[in-house]
Amino acid sequence: MFLKTLFVTGLLLASASPALAQDAPYRAQGAQPYWRLSLDGRIMRLDPKGGKRISVAQPRPIVGFNGELYRTRTMTVDVTHVPCRVGSQRYHDTVKVTAGRRSWKGCGGERVTAEPGTGTGASGLNAHEWTITTVAGHPARGQKPVTIRFAEGRVSGNSGCNNFNGAFRVENNQLITGPLASTRMACMDEAVSRTERDLLTLLDQPLSITWARGQNRAVLTARNGQQILLERND
Repeated sequence: MFLKTLFVTGLLLASASPALAQDAPYRAQGAQPYWRLSLDGRIMRLDPKGGKRISVAQPRPIVGFNGELYRTRTMTVDVTHVPCRVGSQRYHDTVKVTAGRRSWKGCGGERVTAEPGTGTGASGLNAHEWTITTVAGHPARGQKPVTIRFAEGRVSGNSGCNNFNGAFRVENNQLITGPLASTRMACMDEAVSRTERDLLTLLDQPLSITWARGQNRAVLTARNGQQILLERND
């Protein structure tokens, strides 16, 4: 694991996704090897330790389902809205910078801070319906919206194909669900089946709760680092 931090504070392009569109320059940095990156709306500038600064005109982003790609002949910046973890710190995005045959990886976006206190995770989750956007590093796919709801000690939702429900509790800022019951409708699409399989597997184990954007986005993380991303609907 390399040490890295990336602070996303803005991208001055009107075509950028809302997740990155802010007022200040976009800055990134990482380690092993150490590097810094800035995007100011006009120039993308990479400063790698021990290497030559690379500056190129900043292109319009290619906006994908789960991120933005800034591609030039000299340098590419790939921002994916999949949380990553550095030690005890979690960040909203995973970022990769490529120049020639070299590449640098880092974490980016808003820092996802742990909710303070013990047992407060339940109040943050309770009485809200959440859309599941990412499961185990893959965009959530479903024949129906992939959702989950927590209320009065019960959890329910749709895994993209089947409905599920069961009990839940929060202990020491960890979500513990189950046993979960699920309908048994066959899912023919492989991406839908993977979402359902990974989601139910992760919900079957303790998941730490962290927050971003106040309590409008929750990140549930298993001990092996795999995560479920939730966006609050209401």
